Amino acid sequence: MELKEKQELIQKLTFNLFRSYSQKGLSVIEYNRLMKDVHAMLKDGGRFTVDGVNTDLCRIGWPQDIMDNYSFELIITLLEIEYNYEVRAIPVVD
Repeated sequence: MELKEKQELIQKLTFNLFRSYSQKGLSVIEYNRLMKDVHAMLKDGGRFTVDGVNTDLCRIGWPQDIMDNYSFELIITLLEIEYNYEVRAIPVVD
C-alpha cells in the first residue's frame, strides 16, 4: 500500500471511529483519552475480546460497554495499518 493510500485509509478509519464515539456523546478530549487507554492495553499484545477490553476500561473509569464490536474492529485495523501490528483471530470455543 502506498503512503498516500495508507494515510487516506487511516484518515477514514479515524473519522468513522470518532463519529461513532461522538454519537455516543464523547467529547474530543474524551475520545483522545479513550484511544490512548485502549492503545495502552493492546500495545504489548495478548488475547483480547470486546468484553475483556470493556472490563479493563470499566476498571479505569470508563462506562460499562463503551467499546462495541464495530469500534474494536476499527481500532484493530488502525493498529495494523499505522503501527504494523499483527492481529490474528482466534476462534472462540464454547
